[in-house]
Amino acid sequence: MNPALLPLFHHARELPPGDERQAYLEAACAGDAAMRADVEALLTDAGQADDYFNEATTVVSPRLAGEEAGEVIGPYKLLQQIGEGGFGAVWMAEQQRPVRRRVALKIIKAGMDTRQVVARFEQERQALAMMDHPNIARVFDAGATQSGRPYFVMELVKGIPVTRFCDEQRLPVKARLALFMEVCLAIQHAHQKGIIHRDIKPANILVALLGDEPVLKVIDFGIAKATQQSLTDKTLFTRFEQFIGTPAYMSPEQASGGVVDVDTRSDIYALGILLYELLTGKPPFDPASLVSASYDDMRRVICESEPPRPSARISTVAGAERTELARSHQVEPARLGQLIRGDLDWIVMRAIEKDRNRRYDSANSLVADIRRYLADEPVSATPPGAVYLFRKFARRHRLAFVVSASVAAALVLGLGVSTWMFLREKAARQRADVAEGHATEVSGFLLSMIRSPAPNRDGPRITVAEVLDKAELQLAGAFPQQPEKLAVMQETLGTSYGALGLPAKGIPHLQKALAYAEEVQGPGAEQSCELRAALAMLYISAGRQAEGVSLIRSVYEWQRRTLGPDSPVTIGRMLDLAKAWEALGVQFGDTAPEQIPLLTEVVERSEKLPGQPHRLLIQARSQLARAHLTAERYQEALSAGTLALEASRARHDPADIVSFDIMQTIILAHCRLGQPQQGLELAEEALSGSRRDFGARHTVTGTMAAALGWVFDGLGRTDDAIRLWQESVSILPAQPSLVTRLAHALYERERYQEVLSTIRAAQAFYADGGVTAGLAGLRDKAEAKLKAAVAPASQTPPR
Repeated sequence: MNPALLPLFHHARELPPGDERQAYLEAACAGDAAMRADVEALLTDAGQADDYFNEATTVVSPRLAGEEAGEVIGPYKLLQQIGEGGFGAVWMAEQQRPVRRRVALKIIKAGMDTRQVVARFEQERQALAMMDHPNIARVFDAGATQSGRPYFVMELVKGIPVTRFCDEQRLPVKARLALFMEVCLAIQHAHQKGIIHRDIKPANILVALLGDEPVLKVIDFGIAKATQQSLTDKTLFTRFEQFIGTPAYMSPEQASGGVVDVDTRSDIYALGILLYELLTGKPPFDPASLVSASYDDMRRVICESEPPRPSARISTVAGAERTELARSHQVEPARLGQLIRGDLDWIVMRAIEKDRNRRYDSANSLVADIRRYLADEPVSATPPGAVYLFRKFARRHRLAFVVSASVAAALVLGLGVSTWMFLREKAARQRADVAEGHATEVSGFLLSMIRSPAPNRDGPRITVAEVLDKAELQLAGAFPQQPEKLAVMQETLGTSYGALGLPAKGIPHLQKALAYAEEVQGPGAEQSCELRAALAMLYISAGRQAEGVSLIRSVYEWQRRTLGPDSPVTIGRMLDLAKAWEALGVQFGDTAPEQIPLLTEVVERSEKLPGQPHRLLIQARSQLARAHLTAERYQEALSAGTLALEASRARHDPADIVSFDIMQTIILAHCRLGQPQQGLELAEEALSGSRRDFGARHTVTGTMAAALGWVFDGLGRTDDAIRLWQESVSILPAQPSLVTRLAHALYERERYQEVLSTIRAAQAFYADGGVTAGLAGLRDKAEAKLKAAVAPASQTPPR
């Protein structure tokens, strides 16, 4: 659907059907008949959807009047209405049998029992019944009134919203964090049961004192979403573009109205907003302004506006409000911002990232970082790096970047990873603000490099490598007497050249950046280790595999001694070492004996990390599966790959390249075992998913096309295999075995001209001729076949 139609559709939908709506459409579409027809089709579909969702249930005949105090429903006597939501009313009730106790009874409002409301109500009932956690309100019973309206009975929770409780009790920051961690662990329990809350906010987290101890309960799973199963047979799909949740605590993917699927990371975002409010007294976006805004403005704020860091928000509070905020935190007003600045800032900002892939991957991971903060240990959340800030700038100034889009897109891609990696490790909490200032300056230099090429001066085909070469010449003048920033750019250029397939040009730059880091911070500093690891990978890419393996091994052994074998950093370095061995195998033969034991240890240690399945575990299992495949241990490759794929899918990471890598290994293992039919469904799913998530020309799509081609080849569907292999080679020419098989398959199908075209393309790509030398005989045979086909025609006798 054309996105330009949506504003017209939303505005027209607000107008009553008839002359007023038609007049608006005539003016807005300006005579464009096709556009008007599309908008009217949308309006028709929306009207039909409204009719469906608003259709009253015919099974029951609800009374128009609501319940009254003293009324008896089953074994429950209604005492007092204590709450009311959009769909249901909550009553304090007295259970009369088989035990006498006070309970909370929630029942759908009279006149509100449409199909959609009944489905959501039953969803809440089933969601709560599935959970058993001391901080989640328990469900005791369920039933229906005489008129047929469903109700359920749950634990009567007496308490006040957690934010109000903290303020009234004047809890210091550490006590607030302790309560917040209880909330996180309750939500983690729900996630493990396959339930997303989707409306985490203070009003749904109640706290009461039991003696001197606070008791916390999470309530109201009324809009919870099942992530692993259908909760009831009446569960309905969420309507497209329907807001589900409370705007001030709603994640960007919730606000997108169904465009992006919602997963457990939506609750992580809401938890981050809650923590923000516990620390600063207010959520980052004003609730009243969001509610009063238009639909599009509300969504724009939630999805695009960047909130200030909590410490920055506190710095804007003045006067009596600041005094009261400090009193509620039991701290002097002057020290209020200091308590939050640094690690707590970054923990909150990571939780409320717009990009959910940058958030904590689970509530447990968020709790782990808070525990590290409380123990004065380094936290995993760090200040954003230069390229991250640069991307934010690019989004805000999109029009300026369109002018030089081809150069900008390629350069940002090339420069992205390196600057982020460098500044990530500089995030000691005492230097956070300084690092952010450096990031801004470096971003400015990157921006100037993107804007610098001019077609009238540099020609229309200036390459990214040429832009980098120009940046290299300007480095010294750009940062005179600023060695730290110069080192950032040296590392940026080094890694960028590597990303462009020019590792030899990148190595000197990384060497200079490493020399500066070791001089300033010492060879054992984390940043120095990261740079040595990056340099090792460049050595490997440049064909200096032995040097790369030696260097990455030294980094791994150092970090194993200093950080311990179970540190996530050490485990990640073990993975790097295994990758280095894999690359060494390309030059010197089988290295599986070195890789497999190492990767097996990585798997065992990764299984103990919090936040399961941990990304390191997924990567390790993926790489182990690939090592088994290379060693021709196909059944082991299949087993390891299957476990890796299950773990990857459990993390709910969309468009995750690692998942596609795992799928390729599983597919090829099936093919090597002579089981192409068993790999067919996964291969078709992988190719369809890669085209959807990455586009038709992405390298992942090329890889998945090749994998499905091997399946078709095993099934005897040679023409289908050829079509996919040709697609793959057009995206990824550097596939020697595939190019060879494609050429032979074309020859088998007597497509001799395509055989020659394939070989010529390979000769142009592989300049050294090593790959195509083995195809010389096939080329000669194809040429002979073509000549033989032409010869009879040329020898036809004249009339």
